[in-house]
Amino acid sequence: MKEFQKRAYHRPREIPDDVWPHIVKRIQASNSREVIAAQTDEDYLDSVAKTINRPVLIFRGASDQIVSQQAAQKLGALIVGAVYREAHECGHLPQKECSAALLKALNEMVWYGVM
Repeated sequence: MKEFQKRAYHRPREIPDDVWPHIVKRIQASNSREVIAAQTDEDYLDSVAKTINRPVLIFRGASDQIVSQQAAQKLGALIVGAVYREAHECGHLPQKECSAALLKALNEMVWYGVM
């Protein structure tokens, strides 16, 4: 989780060492293991990307160290008509770190008739 925190954000927050045990307990008490175990091949977009026939926005934070730019662009290339956008000073969670840039990209897709 510490490594994810460092890699996911453009500006990771410093979390005090005494807080991490509480974070671990919360994760262990969640159903994340069951959710991961329940995933099938159909849950991974690359297995069905070529069949998607709806407008798709591939939006990535430039500082994202979880999903590479190459992987995001590769996924976008599999989806006919996908729009790729990247936000500077943004990491893996654009809805938290750069929501204004994400909303702008979505609004542009709607405005220009892509959606």
